[in-house]
Amino acid sequence: MSFIYVVGVAGSGKSAVADSLGRRGVAAYDEDAAGVGAAHNKQSGQAVQIPSAEKRSPDWFDAHEWRILSERLGEFVALR
Repeated sequence: MSFIYVVGVAGSGKSAVADSLGRRGVAAYDEDAAGVGAAHNKQSGQAVQIPSAEKRSPDWFDAHEWRILSERLGEFVALR
């Protein structure tokens, strides 16, 4: 079985695309869906909680990135 990991900027329609593909029998995951990805500290590699919008400064964004959770990656590979 194939799967699609849907990525894109906020408001680009990731959830709508993943939902539409899911209705067609394709395993599709929106990167923002709960439990699929998380913010990670670039230096330590550890997943971190995302602070409230007013606390997400340019420095915070420089120090963090969005990644698929490694424990979920194994599930996706098993689908292949």
